[in-house]
This record gives sequence, structure tokens and C-alpha cells, in this order.
Amino acid sequence: MRVLIIAAVTAALVIAAAACIYIGLNIIHIEYDSAEFSESAKEFNNPYRGWYCLYGYRLTSGGYDASSGGVTDNPDNSATPAVSNLTSKLELETDRDPQSNRLVLVEINLAAFRDSQIDGQGLAQIDTILSAWERTGKSIILRFLYDWDGLAAQTEPDSIDTIMQHMRDTADIVNRHSGSIYTMQGLFTGNCGEMTGSRYMSSDNIQTLARCLASSTLPSIKLAVRTPAQWRTIPQDCSYRFGLFNDGITGSVYDLGTYSDRTVTSDYTSRWTRTDELAFQNNLCRHAPNGGEAVIDNIYNDYPNVITDLSTMGISYLNSMHDAAVLNKWKSVTYNTVDISEADIDKNTVYNGISVYDYISLHLGYRYLVTGSSLEAVSFPRALRKMRTLTVNIRNTGFAGCYNDFDLNVTLYNNENTAAAVLTPDAFDMKGLAGGSCANVTFTFDSSQLADGAYTAVLTCTDRMTGEIIYFSNANDSENGGVMVGYIKKGHAW
Repeated sequence: MRVLIIAAVTAALVIAAAACIYIGLNIIHIEYDSAEFSESAKEFNNPYRGWYCLYGYRLTSGGYDASSGGVTDNPDNSATPAVSNLTSKLELETDRDPQSNRLVLVEINLAAFRDSQIDGQGLAQIDTILSAWERTGKSIILRFLYDWDGLAAQTEPDSIDTIMQHMRDTADIVNRHSGSIYTMQGLFTGNCGEMTGSRYMSSDNIQTLARCLASSTLPSIKLAVRTPAQWRTIPQDCSYRFGLFNDGITGSVYDLGTYSDRTVTSDYTSRWTRTDELAFQNNLCRHAPNGGEAVIDNIYNDYPNVITDLSTMGISYLNSMHDAAVLNKWKSVTYNTVDISEADIDKNTVYNGISVYDYISLHLGYRYLVTGSSLEAVSFPRALRKMRTLTVNIRNTGFAGCYNDFDLNVTLYNNENTAAAVLTPDAFDMKGLAGGSCANVTFTFDSSQLADGAYTAVLTCTDRMTGEIIYFSNANDSENGGVMVGYIKKGHAW
């Protein structure tokens, strides 16, 4: 009996020893040092944000006539001179548009078709215009309208059915260029296409036009209406497609008719006070873009209040040409972080001393900053702690988020600067990183797949549609546009 007990104990000890040796040989020893992170005041020419210029095109049945700003009658389709005029105008404008602008506002006036469908010549002109701007690589802010003179009631179609027909007429071309269209502003109506001064601004008409435009265009195309009150009028089944545009930003306490003196009421289609509407935009524009023109030099676009309001509104883009008085005021004032009290606004002293205009330029839309990183073992006994989770802390210091799909990955480079592994996030959508917010993005990987040695972890962000690198505002960015987040050293414990 004693012999059996001794044999059993000996066997158990042998098994335990073997298990310890096995585990010891398979436990992976990982050392991790986080990189140091600091913010820079560099300008990055990232897409879907920033400044834009405006270019307008007036169409009629026939070819384009640059001398009249419109088109000439050309019923026999012999449009060689007219096409040449339009081509020359487009070549001039696409060439002179600042290369630093990643956005352009294209306005297309359809007044000549107020009594009819848009004919083949008109549609061809639209396609030519969009194609020319598409070739520049800029994202197009597109606005169809019937008026440039504040006379929409005279130039719009006499029937809402004609406007809806024009939405359907243009939809095929717009959809073909969907990859280049950042957003469509308005519902074709109003003075200068701004949804005011029109016969078609009742709640029923807004709902009808919004449904028509949303159903005619691809879901990937973002749409926009002029005021929060108009947005609240849109039917819920298509409101998710819509953001805002505002050509009266900080022009007065009411943003030139955007707001009112009425506090929040159960009537969601009415305009509310500036404070209430700013709060509404702060929530809405976490999911949909907002931008336009800052106009009329007054206290509401004075520094520092303007920084707070642009951030609260989630502004992604502004007109670089208008209003010059406001823009020049911003250029003449120096930014200092001590002037800013709101918690969500970037207060890094690296921006101290630059102009308010430059600060706004850097923070329109998104501006991503890596603020920290760490590496931890995942507690899965069966995996013998081979699994590791790399956590990268990212903050969006911009006024707004990005509403396009961006992809994150971490590449582990060995000592030969060769990519040994590419890690993807466990579950994360960059569209959810609103302006002023932070996120901890995790990348879980099997460290046993790495050879023993040292690795540099580099985080990169790319535009899913174009593959373009999206730059971070970190001072420690790498040559390929990524950010070095940390250093891994791998070996076995025994």
C-alpha cells in the first residue's frame, strides 16, 4: 500500500514538473514601452474638412455661354462652341482654386428649366461640371437652386411637382459622382438655395421635398437643410440622411433668421433661442456635418466666443472668401488658451501665439491626437497568456467628427523596418469620435505569432474609400503618416 502511495505521489510530481516545464517554455515574456506623445500646431491637408471656395453655373437648354454666365440656345445639339466655353471656364476655375482647399461649393442654377424637365443638354452640362471638379480630387458641396438674386418666388417652378421632377432628373448624374460629393445643400428652393423666401417652405412641402431627394439619391450621399427647425420637420424615415448648412453663422444673435426668441417647446418645427439651438446642433452634428459662411462683423464672431460656438455647432467647413471682414478680424487677433474656458475645447498651449484664423483652420472638422498607449496580457489560461491587448488612446481635438469611413490599424515593424504584423481594432468606428471626445481603441493579437525580438508599433488611419492617409496632429508622427505608439520586446520566460 505504501509503495502504491509513493508511486502515485511520484507520478503526480513528475506530471506537475512536466506541466511547469511545458508552461514555462510556452509563457511569452513581453516588455512594452509607450512612446511619448505631444501635440503639434502643424496644418494637415486632410479631406472632408476645412475651407472652400464657391463657383456657380447657370444652365439652359443648349450649351454653356461663359460670356453671359449661362448657356445659349443650341437646339440642334451642335454644342462645340458652348462646350468649349464651359470647358474653358471650368479649366480656369479648377486651376485657380487653392490647392490647400479639399472642399469646393458648386452651385448649379436650374432657373431656365422652371417650366420643364431638364433636357439632355442640361444634364450633360451638369455631368461636365461635376466631372471637372471630381478630377481635382476635391470633395464637392453641391447645391441646386433657381435663384442668385433673392427672387426665388419669381424664378422657382410654379409647381412643387416640377421641383421633384428636377430632383429625379439630376439624381442619376449625382449618384454617378457620389464618391466625390461631400454633401448636398438644400432642397433646390429658396433665395440663393438657402430655403428662405420660397413658396415651398411649409412643413408639408419640406417633408415632400426631403423624401423625394432622399429617395432619389444614394444613401451614401449626405444631405443638408438650412436650419435646425427645418431639420426637425423632416420625416424620421429619412432624417438620418440630413445635416445642416448655415450661411449666416454668427451673423447676429439669431444667425440671420436661423434662431428666434422662443424657448424649446413641443412644436419641434419652430425656431428656438440661440442657446437651445446650439445645444440641439451639438447633439445632431455628432452624426451629420455642419458648415457654411461666417458673416457680418459683430460680437457673435468676436474671439473667444466664436471658438466656443464653432465647436458647439460641430463646424466642419467654412467659406474662405466670405465674409472678408470677419475673416480678416480673425487673422488680426492672437489665440491664447487662457481665453478659453469650455472643457471640450483643445487648450494645448502649442497653439498660443497663432492667429484665431489659423486656430480655426486647424480645428475645422476632425483633428485626431494620440495621447497614450498600453499593453496588457489577456487572461485566457488555455492560451497560456499568449494574447495581448494594445490600447491606444485617441482624442479628437477638432470642432467636429468625420462622417466618412476611416480605418485604423497598427503595424508592428521589426528591426529591419519590415512589417511583421498588422493589427486591426477589436471593434471601433472612427465616425463615433465626435469633436472634443476621447476613445480607447483596443487591438488584441496573438503574441506567439511574433518572432522573438523588438518591434515598433505604428498607428495609421486611412480613408476607406480612397486609401488616403489621414494625418494625426502628433509631433511624433512617422514618415508614412502614422504615429509611433510604443515599443514591444518579445522573448520566452525560460
